Amino acid sequence: MHYTLLLGKNIQPWQCHTVAHARDIYNSIYNTPTPNIAPPKWQAMLENTLFKYRAPHIPSIPLKKTAIPPQQSGVIDLTGISTTLPHKNTLLKPFFNGSFDAQALHTSLVQGIAPTIGWAMRDATDSPWYVLIEADIAVREPLALQPALSLCGERLQQLFTRGIQKLNTGYLPTIPFIPQEQPLSFSYTTLALKQLKLKLPHIVHKLFLRRNHWEMAIARRDAITPDAWQRLITPRMHFEADPFLWEENGKTYLFYEQAVYPCGKGRIAYRVVADDGTASEPVVALERPYHFSYPHLFRYNDTTHILPESRAGRLEIYKSVVFPDHWELAHTFFEGVNAADSTLHYDGQRWWLFTNIATGDVPNWDELFLFYADSPFGEWTPHPQNPIKASAAGARMAGNLFKQNGNLIRVGQDCRGDYGLQVLFFRVDTLTPEQYAETAIPCPITLPKTYKMDGKKFRWHSYSQSSKFVAIDYNRVKRR
Repeated sequence: MHYTLLLGKNIQPWQCHTVAHARDIYNSIYNTPTPNIAPPKWQAMLENTLFKYRAPHIPSIPLKKTAIPPQQSGVIDLTGISTTLPHKNTLLKPFFNGSFDAQALHTSLVQGIAPTIGWAMRDATDSPWYVLIEADIAVREPLALQPALSLCGERLQQLFTRGIQKLNTGYLPTIPFIPQEQPLSFSYTTLALKQLKLKLPHIVHKLFLRRNHWEMAIARRDAITPDAWQRLITPRMHFEADPFLWEENGKTYLFYEQAVYPCGKGRIAYRVVADDGTASEPVVALERPYHFSYPHLFRYNDTTHILPESRAGRLEIYKSVVFPDHWELAHTFFEGVNAADSTLHYDGQRWWLFTNIATGDVPNWDELFLFYADSPFGEWTPHPQNPIKASAAGARMAGNLFKQNGNLIRVGQDCRGDYGLQVLFFRVDTLTPEQYAETAIPCPITLPKTYKMDGKKFRWHSYSQSSKFVAIDYNRVKRR
């Protein structure tokens, strides 16, 4: 297949990844050799199935002239403008919040809104547009404009690769796309003022306060009201997050991540929860030289196991030798994979692994991957729909799956605009080796009314429940 690549005069950060990875993309799909037909600045970008061509109304860039081949079968339009040139063949074009104009991406970032990006396609000039692939992406710091644009570009390139792969399996998009004309409210003055407004309080807070401080609260399931939550007192110079309730030997345990300032390296600790909801002093259960968090517990072969998130560069399963204090490494897998908040679920037939995998330099907040196996120690098969969710609104896991009124419920974090803004709930409608589907549902619990962050909406990012209790974590500002 031959494509013409349309670019403008000034290469933007969001364009670079798609252009720079073109050789890898097409070699992996078509396995064709790549001649160096571009200047040194653009080496390893193009190959003989990918041609660069300047649109007549766009200023030129210093590239060697390459004729558009008569056998051309597609156009990749990276101009970032709303106007589309007449064409007789398949056209692929990126969109940003429903608009082809790249200024819509700038506007979204300046407003601190998680952008929706993707690729639209149509067969000819008069044909309707369809959504080939799209995602609501998470951006670490939207107001750091150049890094944010580069991050968006890397995610756009990943979506492009997946979209091309889908087309080569015979996939035909069916979701209509209607381009929107976005009002261009972006300005660098607005950006500078917003950055100033953000940074000045941050400097003051950095001297006297901890903004990203996490604590936990617990309540009985039979009496959840805004005033019923009991705050768990955090030891000085610590923060506590990622609560997981667990019942064993007639007791309720609360496992969680405990991190120590200033290094922030996490370890796994637990508390024993009494019937009235009060909790014991924390006890460290599992610690290594590297970071631990998100202590997902499960039972297999009559033994309790724990699958924590770690910075070991792999996934590790520990089994209980003497519960709850002594654990030994039982299994490792996914070597070299940067996976976060990995969560197992057994449906009576097979084991399912939900996990957030970082690809490239983008955060692992907005894509959820699914695998299945006959046992937690078996060979994991990737789900054909991976990633099964590509959205900052709930892709990042936030705790165990659980049953409610006969339905399987998944919890995920809302990372639109920032990490861990709130927990979102989803009813799992289909869970098979071929299909996955879920539907968003309302939050089923009443949240605490205190400890808001900077007077804004209550911010929380984990949820766990047992037969008696519900536990959450929440973020608040704390004095140093």
